[in-house]
Amino acid sequence: MQLIRASTVGMLFCLSIGCTSVTDISHESPYQEMIGQCYVLQQDMLIQETCWVVGDLVLSIDGTGFCFDGNMGEVPKGTEVTISAIKERVEWSIGRCPQLILEIPDIEIPGREVSPPVCSRVNEFSWGKEFLWSRGSEIYLKEEYVKPCE
Repeated sequence: MQLIRASTVGMLFCLSIGCTSVTDISHESPYQEMIGQCYVLQQDMLIQETCWVVGDLVLSIDGTGFCFDGNMGEVPKGTEVTISAIKERVEWSIGRCPQLILEIPDIEIPGREVSPPVCSRVNEFSWGKEFLWSRGSEIYLKEEYVKPCE
């Protein structure tokens, strides 16, 4: 009985504050095909800290939103970025979100990962074409933000 109470209290706590779990899905299909893919930025971007839980640092076109906490660097249009990992983030109070981990030349922020926003929660500047995502679904990126390297 104590275990049931403790589990219930823990679940209610997570639901109230938005507990997060992160799982690397890079080895799963269809994501394994995306690892190592190169993309060219179509706009100037900023690496920023954000209050949206879409990853550690966000690579975004706009730094004026209410949810951006700090500019960590600038990445010019034409820069080639590479997908190094794909994770599934589960926010217990919000839902599931894919997280693409990017390698960016000449940008190294030790202990931090940079991801583009690809969630419906940040739809106004999301790189993702699909509004809703579930594990196993492909991730398509908008060409206004990135195009495959030639």
